[in-house]
Amino acid sequence: MDDNNKTKEQLVAELAQMQKRIAVLEESKIKCKQVKEELRLHAAMMDNVVEGVYLIGWDDLLIKWTNEKLVRMFGYDPGEMVGKSVDIVNAPTKMTPAETRISIVDVLKKTGEWHGEVRNIKRDGTHFWCSANVSLFDHPEYGKVMVSVHTDITERKKAEEEMRRLATIVEQAAEGIAVVDIEDNIQFANQAWIAMHGYESGNELVGKHLSIFHTQEQLKNDIIPFNEAVKQSGYKVGEVMHMRKDGTIFPAMMTVTLLKDEQGKPYGLVGFAQDITERKKAEEAMRESKIKLQVLYDSSSDAIMLLDEKGFFDCNDATLRLFGCTTKGEFCSRHHPAEFSPATQPDGTDSMVYAKNNIAFALKEGSMRFEHLHRRLDGSDFSAEVLLDAMVLGGKKVLQARVYDITDRKRTEGELKSNLKDLQQFKELTVDRESVMIGLKKEVNQLCEELGKPGKHNLSFLDE
Repeated sequence: MDDNNKTKEQLVAELAQMQKRIAVLEESKIKCKQVKEELRLHAAMMDNVVEGVYLIGWDDLLIKWTNEKLVRMFGYDPGEMVGKSVDIVNAPTKMTPAETRISIVDVLKKTGEWHGEVRNIKRDGTHFWCSANVSLFDHPEYGKVMVSVHTDITERKKAEEEMRRLATIVEQAAEGIAVVDIEDNIQFANQAWIAMHGYESGNELVGKHLSIFHTQEQLKNDIIPFNEAVKQSGYKVGEVMHMRKDGTIFPAMMTVTLLKDEQGKPYGLVGFAQDITERKKAEEAMRESKIKLQVLYDSSSDAIMLLDEKGFFDCNDATLRLFGCTTKGEFCSRHHPAEFSPATQPDGTDSMVYAKNNIAFALKEGSMRFEHLHRRLDGSDFSAEVLLDAMVLGGKKVLQARVYDITDRKRTEGELKSNLKDLQQFKELTVDRESVMIGLKKEVNQLCEELGKPGKHNLSFLDE
């Protein structure tokens, strides 16, 4: 119909319809602008998170977008990954890159999200481990996409492997090793400790007080004073009586160290125990028979030496090997134990004073066991455990000294303390990572709500 022939009412109606269409277009233009602004803000946020983030098309499995962190993580140039197949990020393992992708997509089809560790590959071919969280999202521009958030956990995997190695060392150590908290509640015991005390599993011990290893008399007279000394000085070595599960008593040589956190606050004790029952029996037998003593003295692989108030007057071949001497005369010419030591011990004690005090105690009480930092003729130092036993030889009271090189044991103690510290740091890193992931999921849910769609992540557990 010609406009000239239209009635006034028809023209008014058409004008009203045109105004409505203009209003709809204006509203659509505003919404489009809002969506673009939201996408811009979303991209800006993703570029500033610590994780690598990228979007993969659900239908074509091509990478649609990446943040800068992901590009750097995989060693690509900006924009280079966009348009490529997602398979380029998966390293070939027991599965091909395509098989890895298929396994993840299958889970997404069933649950809408996938979480796990995946071995990735950089542009230069370097393999590395990532923790990945993948979820589905209806993107205003790209349509249905997979949102994949990657965290490089290569260092964590190395730390885990190192902790497994150290845990193996601890578990396979011949010495019993146990850790208690500052209240003396058992946190860990290795297999040697468990078997030494007549138990079958660590589950019987963890969480219980260390008093299960001692009688009330031992606790009062030995254990409480011993551990208080450790808490004061940070370290102590000594002979302590222990009790097995069946109630039998046995002697143990204990080396106990105070554990501290990064702020220097004590949080527990670690103890190394050796069942010295057989050693004690041997020591008693040696004291009872001069002949047996002489045989053991000459043939022993332990470093054994004799001294009186004037100094050393005899030693066996093991002593010469331990201290780097060639003859007994060369060894005995130094006379005093302090002459085979640095000027001071690790705690700052004068070596001469320390040695004289231990010798005096052994002569008075009959025996003395302690640790000592010795020095060979070539100038190298080594940590030693020393046992002094008083005896009468030729009508004269003398001391028999046995010296054991405990360098390896000290190294094991250091590795255990380092491992416990790494474990605490790893725990703190894990908590931080979970907080970041919860924050990202909240942001995704908020964006979905703003687009009029239900949230993709169930965060109801945060309200519990």
